[in-house]
This record gives sequence, structure tokens and C-alpha cells, in this order.
Amino acid sequence: RRRVLIIGAGCSGLAAIKSCLDEGLDPVCLERSSDIGGLWNYKDNDVTGSAGIYRSLVINTSKEMMMFSDFPPPESFPPFLTHQKVLEYFRLYAENFGLLRYIRFGAEVKRVSKAKDYEATGKWKVEYLNHVTESHVQEVFDGVMVCTGHHSVPYVPEIPGLVDFRGQVLHSRFYKESTPFLGKRVVILGMGNSAVDIACDLAKSAKQVYLCSRRGSWIVPRTSFWGLPADMLANSRVVFTLPYRLLDWIVQVQANFRVDHQAYGIRPQHGVLNCHPTINDELPIHLVSGRVLSRPAIASVRPDGVVLTDGEVVDCDVIIMATGYDYRVDFVDPDVLKVENNQSCLYKFMVPPHLPHPTLTVIGLIQAIGAAMPISEMQTRWAAKLITGASKVPSFSEMQRDYEQRKSAMTELYVQSRRHFMQTFWIEYMDQIASEIGAKPNFLRLALTDPSLALKCYLGPCLPAQYRLVGDHPWAGARAFIMSVFTRAFRSRREELLPKSQPPCLDNSGQLNCDAKGQNIKTKGRDFHSKFIPNESISCAKNCVLSVSSQSFGARSLEKDTTLETATVVSNRFEKRPSKNRLADGRICEHFQEMELLTQEQKFNSSNTCNTSAQKIDLHRDKGVTGSAQAKRA
Repeated sequence: RRRVLIIGAGCSGLAAIKSCLDEGLDPVCLERSSDIGGLWNYKDNDVTGSAGIYRSLVINTSKEMMMFSDFPPPESFPPFLTHQKVLEYFRLYAENFGLLRYIRFGAEVKRVSKAKDYEATGKWKVEYLNHVTESHVQEVFDGVMVCTGHHSVPYVPEIPGLVDFRGQVLHSRFYKESTPFLGKRVVILGMGNSAVDIACDLAKSAKQVYLCSRRGSWIVPRTSFWGLPADMLANSRVVFTLPYRLLDWIVQVQANFRVDHQAYGIRPQHGVLNCHPTINDELPIHLVSGRVLSRPAIASVRPDGVVLTDGEVVDCDVIIMATGYDYRVDFVDPDVLKVENNQSCLYKFMVPPHLPHPTLTVIGLIQAIGAAMPISEMQTRWAAKLITGASKVPSFSEMQRDYEQRKSAMTELYVQSRRHFMQTFWIEYMDQIASEIGAKPNFLRLALTDPSLALKCYLGPCLPAQYRLVGDHPWAGARAFIMSVFTRAFRSRREELLPKSQPPCLDNSGQLNCDAKGQNIKTKGRDFHSKFIPNESISCAKNCVLSVSSQSFGARSLEKDTTLETATVVSNRFEKRPSKNRLADGRICEHFQEMELLTQEQKFNSSNTCNTSAQKIDLHRDKGVTGSAQAKRA
């Protein structure tokens, strides 16, 4: 089997290992640290030189949009993940697909160059340092995927007087938490995601925070209408059929609902879609309270502060440079891959066009308006097919022309900066790469064969799972995932934050709170919010309807394979309603819904009258049923 070197075991590296295995390749992943996760592996003191994250970081994209296409995060995870949860997700992914065995930790790549027979074979010579054995190793591989990311080398602009500043100067890469800055005056240069996150983190402990930027920025919240994740509404195929100016105006209006960008001095001259938006939920309140003050860019630095471009002098103790990163691949032969000012002539952001064999690819060197992880995964799927020869690239002239057209379009559309050379739209790019591997859904065919799914894919969020419906290595659960994504997105929060209604005789601990108080309810199996899972007879002198329904616990108990046995209830007259019961005295009792019988021979015949003082309701369990349970009247 062809051997493929994967450099880095972050999100791109893990996806690359799996993609290689899917295509029958033999992956070898070299990771210089001792663990997976890349920049998502938080460390208080990082000595490896990898990218850094801060303790309070929460990802900006929802879990359904940032997932790998065939492995959704657990439903118990919140809609937006902390960095700890992101790393946990990576571990689950690696364990599920058996990826760890292909990773060599403590191995630092020093040099990648063409093998002697590259012109004939497309092979690569790789030299790396094994920190475990303290030995230099040289190997030859059939292909190479560079998965080192672009958040490792801090970029610090030249500012007059910076070297004379008597306070502390650090890059945002080295910021971890707010404690060391208690009571200090902090100036933050930049207004990207890291700059604003750090400003909000410091606002609670620093004496004053100044947020300085050249252009300002559009501040977009994580959630949108009805509390849904904004990226699930924005990254929709139907949304991107709207005229560009109309779409930009809609997002601007929504952003100004939270905070008047003009009034608080952060409104940029460009549109929302002309620059990567800043996603943050806390900045408006800190601007309103004055804990964070917006200021123009720094013109020069004095020993005790900074001079701004409008002439204002700001005294400060700390300057934090949230000014981005340099993308470097110094270990790759410059004749193979050359990067200048964060720009590299790569076909589809991946393939050096001048190589006769497309067996070396760069993964993740892209800044899309959307989640990065699915893009990296899609790139690795194509890269693996390029190495096997199952997919091809066009001629050098065609690739060069494509690059020039893309560069011209980016120059016209996006604000010119070091960062936005890598900018693109998420759906557009995903569709391009998916077309190369046959994974882009055919919506005309889908509309004829499965119209409900076609509508979900077109009108709903463009989920990564859409690219597992067709093509090689489809995911059998893709359709079900797409159809239920909005329910799934907040299922964990409903369980934890929205307590279900309970029978009137039960308190929050699941104990009887009436004349039958002496008879405690025993539980069996796995419970959820109220620990009310009856398995013994219950009597109630208040004649309350004590129903066991899907709305209270039946469905979710069954989803968790909980055994429900016999409960004796004393019921009064009730009127059947679609969603609730009303007792004879007018009190609203527990939702009483007909439940599917878990054993086919038992059926429940609903009635409007229940006069006996005590009836037995047998509830049975049958594995695999996730709907509600039916009750059998004795």
C-alpha cells in the first residue's frame, strides 16, 4: 500500500488519517507534541511552539456545523463547545475510527523534499527528529499532507517606539487568562475574534480595556432568530441565492440590533461580507458599561502608553498584539512550496500547480466564512484521491488561470489584508471540492427521489453531512441527521434547562407529595430530570391522574433503554385533549398521550371516563423503540 506522511495531529491531521484509510492508503502521522488536538489542546505553558488558546475560549461555530461529516458530536454536548469539549470530540473521533495507532508522537519534521525518483514516482523524502529516541530519521513516502495549520507563528507589526515601552507587550497567542492583568490598564491592538474575546475576558478584572483597530469590525452574535445558531441560518443554500448587497444589508441590520456600531465607534467602512466577521456575544454589554472602550489604531508607542492615530494619548500597563499569524512551512523545500506575506500560489488552496505529481497537498490554509474543520476534512478526502490517482488536477495553465481569477475576485470583494488572501465562502468552496470527488448532492435528482430531504438540504443549513449522501464512503446516518438537525441542536439544553411538567403529586425529587406521601417511588434503570421512573404500585388519596407519558418521561426513558414496569394509579374523571388533561375540578394534570404499545399484542383503547378507584397500567420495554409507550388498561 502507498504510504502517506501526515504532518500534524490536529483536526486536519486526524481527518487526513481517516481519509487515507478510506482510500486504502497507509498513513503515518508525525506530531511533535505528546497529544492530539493541535491548537485545541490547551496548555498553561506551551513549550512546543504550537498555536495557543485561552482558558475561556468557546468555539464560534455550532457543533452541527463544525463536525466531521460522518461523525456528529454527542447530543449531550451544548450547541457551542468550549475548547475542552472540542478536544473531547477529537478524542471520540480518533477512538471511534482507530486513528491513534497511526500517530507517532514526539516527532518533529525538519525537511520535506523531492525523492530522487520523484519525476517518475511522485515520492517524497522526509527527515524528522524523533524526540523520544533523540534520533534523526529519514524516510520516503508516496504522498505528503501538510496539516500544520496557520495559527502558530505570531505576526507583530512594526510600530514606532514599541521597543521603548516599559510595560508588558505580548501577542494574543500567549494570552491564557485575565488573572495576571488584575487592576491593569490594557490596550489591545486588533479587532478580530481573539482580540474581542480577550477584551471581554479582561473587562471583568482589568482596570480599563482599550480596543484599538484601524477599520473597526462588524460584531455578529453566535445566535440569531429564535435563539438558533447563526451559522445554521446563514450557511444555507437558499440564503446564498439572495443578491449579494441584500444579504450584506440583512446581516448589517441584524448586527446593529445588538449594538449600534456607529454610536460606539466600531462601524467599519466595508460591508459584513467583505471581511471575516467578528463573532462575539459579550462585547455590546462591555461597550455599554464602559469597561471596554473603542479607539482608533496605534500610531506610536511611548514608554508609558500609546499615541493613537487621532492624536489621543492613552496611558497603559500592557499592550496585547491580536494581530494575527504568519503562515510558514519552513520545513518544505522552497522550490516545492513558497509562502510570501501569507500568500502562496496554490490551486484550490491546496495543490502547488507547478508539480508534475499532485502528491503533496496543503490542508487548512484557508479562511472561510464558516467552520474550518469540515473544510479540512473535505480537502483531505480529495488529497487522498489525488495520491491514489482516482482524481486528477487540470493542466498547469488551467490551474494558474484559476488561481489568477480567484486572486482577482478576492481583491475586488474582500478588504485587503494579510488575512483575507485566504478568504472564501464556505458553501461555494465545499461544493467545488465535493465535485472533485463526486460527493456534491445532485439536487434535481434528490428532488425527484426524496423531496423532503431535498428541501431540508436547500432551505436548511448546509451541513457537512450533506457531503456524505452520495459518492464514495457515504454515511448511512446522513439523512436522519439532516432531517432532525434543529431538534438535535438543542436537545441537551432542553433536558438540562427546561424541566418537564410532573404529575401533581410529585415533587422535584420524585417523591409523592400528597396523602400517599409515605409511599416513596422507587426507581429502576437510567433516569433523567425528576427521577420519576415507577416500577411499583403507587396510590394517591387525592385521586390525581398519575399518567406515564412521553412528555413526562416515557419517550426519553425508552431512548435510554430504561425498563418501565407496573404502576398502580388512582384516577378521576378526565377529558382527553391532544396535549393535556383536565381533571374534573378543573386542575391541569400531566400530559396524557396515547403511547405506542411496545409489544404488538397489547393495545390501549383511550376513553374519556375512568371511574375505578385503582387501575393497573402495565408499561413494558422493547429495545429500539424511541417513541412513546402505550398503556394497557387492566
